Amino acid sequence: MKTRFRPDLLRRTPDGHKNQHNRLCPVRAVIGLCALALLLTSSPAVLAQCAPSPTGAMVAWFAFDQGYDSYDLAGGAPISWSFPEPALVSPGFVSYAAPSLDGATTYAEIPNTIVANIGPGTGTCFTGGEGAFSSCTGDFSIEAWVNLQGHEPSSPETVVDKRGPGPIGYSLYINANRLGLQLADGTGVLGYDNYDSLPLTTLVDSNWHHVAVTVSRLNQYGFGGIEWYLDGIGQGGSTSFTGHNGSLVNNGPVRIGANGPDNPGGFFLGYIDGVTIYNRVLTYHEIHAIAEARYGKCKPYPFP
Repeated sequence: MKTRFRPDLLRRTPDGHKNQHNRLCPVRAVIGLCALALLLTSSPAVLAQCAPSPTGAMVAWFAFDQGYDSYDLAGGAPISWSFPEPALVSPGFVSYAAPSLDGATTYAEIPNTIVANIGPGTGTCFTGGEGAFSSCTGDFSIEAWVNLQGHEPSSPETVVDKRGPGPIGYSLYINANRLGLQLADGTGVLGYDNYDSLPLTTLVDSNWHHVAVTVSRLNQYGFGGIEWYLDGIGQGGSTSFTGHNGSLVNNGPVRIGANGPDNPGGFFLGYIDGVTIYNRVLTYHEIHAIAEARYGKCKPYPFP
């Protein structure tokens, strides 16, 4: 049955006059409403707010989302998965998906890459005109979304690890209810030191949390500093350290959810999303903006 337009149903303007250009059209109205409903339900990328990605700093970004689940979004390196491969659950905290890690065998990684290597806090950045690492100051930052499921206080769980034999490199982990960071440059009694945040009681409550750490390797007084963040808020000021300003460059992969092959263990039980490594100290405002943006950092579109 065809829909017929009735002249007596012409919409009126606010002053009561008929508007010949504003006829009711049931078919077009239905199509328009359906299109709007589809946009609202299937296009969170368009409608949700995302945080601008920090500029000139990002060296590795594991988004794990649909269309981005097979490579490092910042460096372009392919993502390899453990066997068995972790399931990608939907939704992740940010957007479409996040890997579900079993705490025993599963992880994700990209092969050794120059950009994720962090150089010394002092000395020359480049040798022979070619950089072996991405940070000329030795500074770096890491941030991610985590959701622990059944965390055991006696078993540290790795968020991201970039260490080779020695060990040499760095590792961000969760130990009991604290964030922890290992800096391993081969100096000192053990060749490395572990640094912990203050206790963070909500970190292991089986909910999503944004975690971040920034590392300033050396300041004008010869001290380095580590800043800890939970859900975009600084936690307890800076952890100071001396030493461990040597190179963190190694040939190990970047591994998410477990230690690297030269330091087995540290398997993560739960979900990890949006792990990102930067070659400078992020500001409080940058970290806070990322933690507050429900859609996370802005990604390039369309999907590759």
